[in-house]
Amino acid sequence: MSENWVTVSSKSIKKPSQVQKKQNGSASVGKPTYSDAPKAPVFGEKSQFDALTVVNKKSRPPTPKADGDVAKPKSSIPRPSKKDGAKKSGAKHTLEAVAPTLSGQQFEELYQKNRELFPDNPLTWLKDLTGNLNLKLDQLGQANPVFSGQPEDYPSCLIKPEVKKVLNKSIRDCSFDMLQVFVEQLIQSITTDMSKGFSVYGSQIVAQILLKYKPQLSALQTKKFQELVIANKNFPAKCQTIMWVLGQGGVHNLDVGLKVWSAVMLPVIEVKALAPYAVEYLTKLLKKHADGVDKVGSVIDMQQYFLVFDATFADNFSLHASLRKVMRAHYPTLKKLTVGKMSGNAFQKSFPSFLARLKSTSAQTDIQKELLEDAALTLVSEPQCFHVWQKVYPEYVVQSSVLLNHLADNWQENCSRGLDYKLVKETVNSFKEKNRSYSNKTVGLEASTSACLRFDEVQIPAARSSMSLSQSILIVIFLAVLSLVAFDVHQNGGFKGSTSRKLLKDSGIDVIVANLFSHLSSTFTIIKKFLIN
Repeated sequence: MSENWVTVSSKSIKKPSQVQKKQNGSASVGKPTYSDAPKAPVFGEKSQFDALTVVNKKSRPPTPKADGDVAKPKSSIPRPSKKDGAKKSGAKHTLEAVAPTLSGQQFEELYQKNRELFPDNPLTWLKDLTGNLNLKLDQLGQANPVFSGQPEDYPSCLIKPEVKKVLNKSIRDCSFDMLQVFVEQLIQSITTDMSKGFSVYGSQIVAQILLKYKPQLSALQTKKFQELVIANKNFPAKCQTIMWVLGQGGVHNLDVGLKVWSAVMLPVIEVKALAPYAVEYLTKLLKKHADGVDKVGSVIDMQQYFLVFDATFADNFSLHASLRKVMRAHYPTLKKLTVGKMSGNAFQKSFPSFLARLKSTSAQTDIQKELLEDAALTLVSEPQCFHVWQKVYPEYVVQSSVLLNHLADNWQENCSRGLDYKLVKETVNSFKEKNRSYSNKTVGLEASTSACLRFDEVQIPAARSSMSLSQSILIVIFLAVLSLVAFDVHQNGGFKGSTSRKLLKDSGIDVIVANLFSHLSSTFTIIKKFLIN
């Protein structure tokens, strides 16, 4: 079939090849070049190999060699086929063995040659260098796409500084918009090349160097990358490689790392083969940036938070027990980054979701306790949620009774956190009025009525005992000091001979007190005369 479709455009293909035969004197007819092969699209363009390397083969005019000239290394190196790889030496090559042997001079020559041929297209220079690096590392296989157990700068730490210098130079030649396009094409080309059995170590090395320079590039197209990962979730190696590449931005920026984790990795945390890396990445991210958590903005939305919630607490969520244990350890931090960073509008939108997840049972399971705690915190943080609660009450009569009982059980604690007593009373009265209009067959009516009555019992003593402990202590201390001064004045026949006056005089405060008393006396005399007149 492949021969049939090639001959459709044979006329347009044969002429250039015939001219090339005449110029070179000979040609290998049975050996197709990559320019003859079909190209897979990359975001509307070519596959990685074609997009990153073949462009030079089509654009460069043949340069005749003069006597004594040294041939420059080819700018486009075809990927060796599987058969070619089988004919090579039987010695096993590893990334650790091959990467350090790459020549910085060859990459520098390729970089300079591309600058001459395409002076206004730095993106082509970077693509060509990436393609060249991929080809040199192609026969090593892709055994560990996420490099588990390796340092955070692996595998770019394996290449020589001279090679890294050329790659950095080419990256900095590109504008930010060019680099954004490059990242999108690189991610797509990874899936294409891995489908063909090629390794993508070169792409990973370039991505690691690039995202250290511009970490924010990882988080610009998370929706598109999320769809790509979900579409390939049955191919774990592809997904893990994409997740690893995008996660490199988070190594240097917590905000970027959390965005990538919540948008790209979290949606596939139920996939058995992908969950371990998603949890491992979160662990490393929060450990590395432990001091920066409080400085991060709101990067996890409520929909993502509820997915975290289910992964942590829900029994029917498909996550291994060991990974669930790790998620529970991270849950307080993730909650702080979500609920702790929410604004009033976000609280109002999320409150019905908390209610909907509550169960009618009185059993205090972990998930029930956490939901009640979150719902109470929402009411404390955003008083407008009480009005939302009153509106949605007919849909959540049973759940509302559970929450009312929780508020009643923890009334003192909630009041100390700032729960608005007037709004609570208004909400309870609203529920009572609605309950009277419901028929006796309404589900949860009896439980709600009972909860409202119980709440009435606890509100009065709670309201009377609203003075805090610190305020009570200060009042006691003030009264004790006042009593001592009064006793001292009485014992010494007046203030002038009292010990209190001597202490004030020694400290210099007596002058200030005397002046203050004089002003108060004058003010009092004026007011008295005004009132008499």
